[in-house]
Amino acid sequence: MATPSASTPEKEKGQEKCILGELPKVVNGTAFVPFKDETQMPDITAMIGKDLSEPYSIFTYRYFILGWPKLCLLAFDEEGHGEMVGVVICKVDKRSAERGGHLRGYIGMLTVK
Repeated sequence: MATPSASTPEKEKGQEKCILGELPKVVNGTAFVPFKDETQMPDITAMIGKDLSEPYSIFTYRYFILGWPKLCLLAFDEEGHGEMVGVVICKVDKRSAERGGHLRGYIGMLTVK
């Protein structure tokens, strides 16, 4: 499996924009927050792992989350006890000049409770 290159768009341009950007941080009692640090990894892997048809290794999670941390979005139930109720993990790369040089990305993992 390849590792994120130093030329990913966020690093290349020095921009660490969060996927939340202009989005509201709380919607209908659900708080949306970007990935913060490694302490969140057990909750992320548990939430995604229970709904997947195939298990991912911790290395797969780390590839996406540590490679593109600003493209990992977590949702928490503010009306409950701050329980994690959703995870979206994305990736984006810049295509080669021969292929147009534009950005291309996708949602790698998505789960909601």
